[in-house]
Amino acid sequence: GTEGDRALVPMLMTPAAIQIAIAALVILFVTTGGHVSDRKPLTSNQVLKIPQVVTYTSAFVGVKSVDTSLFFWIVLFLHEQLDLSETASALMAMLYDFGVILGAITVGYITDMVGTRSGVFTAVLIATGCILIVVGWLENVGLVGFLILLTGIGLGGPFALMPTAIAADISRRSGKKVAASVVGIIDGTASVCSAFSQLAIGFANGRVEWGVIFCVLAAMLFISATLTLSIYLFEPLGKGIPVSESEGDDDEEGGQGLDEGTGRQGSAEEIGAADRKYRSEEEEHLISAETKQTQ
Repeated sequence: GTEGDRALVPMLMTPAAIQIAIAALVILFVTTGGHVSDRKPLTSNQVLKIPQVVTYTSAFVGVKSVDTSLFFWIVLFLHEQLDLSETASALMAMLYDFGVILGAITVGYITDMVGTRSGVFTAVLIATGCILIVVGWLENVGLVGFLILLTGIGLGGPFALMPTAIAADISRRSGKKVAASVVGIIDGTASVCSAFSQLAIGFANGRVEWGVIFCVLAAMLFISATLTLSIYLFEPLGKGIPVSESEGDDDEEGGQGLDEGTGRQGSAEEIGAADRKYRSEEEEHLISAETKQTQ
């Protein structure tokens, strides 16, 4: 490449090194919270044994690796593949950022509406992987811009929801206060792996075509989609996406809840009982803590 192109590479690889350091700190300072509770916090090994934690962590490694790689390298891709100026490439790359925002809102709404997250993640990850295979070989500016927008939409939902809403779902439905630990494990592990994926792209740049790199990124999304599909089919928690108290009251009257793992209807009585038990335990621990403080 030109001398200007080579100057871009260290500028893009420096954030990767910084991210490795940040990811190490995230993992180091993972905490379970619960400072007012008398219960002994779960260890990391115990948290990893909770259903779906390891599978979602592995799936998010692929999602975050692809998202972060595109975030840092898409400007150089547009500059080299489409022969755009640095300014035009940077402006066009904003389509991806806009897509991520739109995708987080849209996919989040859809998962709440249909009652399952893993099934929706599987569909959008497969679709996004297919788009990446195509976009890596195209040279049409308008078509590439449109596909970049769609890529952002497809990645935005899983990227925003896996380390946040999923962690809350697992914590709530397992009956354990582990949301912070699950977030740290999912996001911290993925941050480390995504940083190394960026270094790998920096090494491959100039040695292989961009189409090959995008095919590898697509393969990572297909692996993540396979993992979320396994959750949808084989690894249900037995308890669905958390319901509000008003929805829980409706369930007690004979309604049906949805299972996050399979999307099938489950026992409303079991879901309601689990929620009531969880709230009762929290109230008991709060009362116990207040009593000790007064003494």
